[in-house]
Amino acid sequence: MKRMLSLFALPALLLFAVSCATVKDDVIDAHDGVYTQAEANKDFSEAYQTYRKNLNLTGAHGYTVVRGDSLSSITEKQYGGKDYMYYFPIIMLASADAHVVDPDLIYPGMKLTVPNLKLNLDDPGIRKNMKDYFGDIADIYKRKEKPAVETELRKVADKL
Repeated sequence: MKRMLSLFALPALLLFAVSCATVKDDVIDAHDGVYTQAEANKDFSEAYQTYRKNLNLTGAHGYTVVRGDSLSSITEKQYGGKDYMYYFPIIMLASADAHVVDPDLIYPGMKLTVPNLKLNLDDPGIRKNMKDYFGDIADIYKRKEKPAVETELRKVADKL
């Protein structure tokens, strides 16, 4: 009798485990597609951890954010024009230690690190990693429902 009971208990337990996993997935699906700032911060932080080790900071310099700055305007000024404004993820990657998580959330007084763009893009290994990194950042902007930024970041990645 105990053997029969255990033969039925194991499948019942497995069915319960699978149904709990399904409920968990439904809860995630019921999230209504809202991508929270906490989720974006986590995704940005993971991208920085993944790719930062591949960035060459030789010749990097500091920049202190002033009122009215955006990361794209800083990048445009630092790298030489509008053609570079969507290279801002490189500054974000270099500035990960400054506790700058989301490129859209910078404020006056923040100290950023501006790496040498040419030095990094001239290295084939770093360039390939930057291509992947820009793709990952574009994915985050897609989840943030900012299609214009996503599109521009993908264009930069395609050029790399």
